[in-house]
Amino acid sequence: GFTVRLNIKHGPNTEQLIQAHDLRNSEFGLEFDPEHLKINVNRVEKIWLDLVFETPNFNRISLIDLAFSKRPRVEI
Repeated sequence: GFTVRLNIKHGPNTEQLIQAHDLRNSEFGLEFDPEHLKINVNRVEKIWLDLVFETPNFNRISLIDLAFSKRPRVEI
């Protein structure tokens, strides 16, 4: 398996959102919802994504399509 970690640096702080996935699924999508993080979006300096593999030996990983998007929240 592997873990996907979204890192958001805002001011002196870095927040992380983490999701675990199984390598047996060859295609997957994921979404991160930073709503609960209490981030001041005006202070966001950097955003990066980490892929952390449990057993990296003998694995071949291909990123075919990677897209980042920001969507407004739906009013409830």
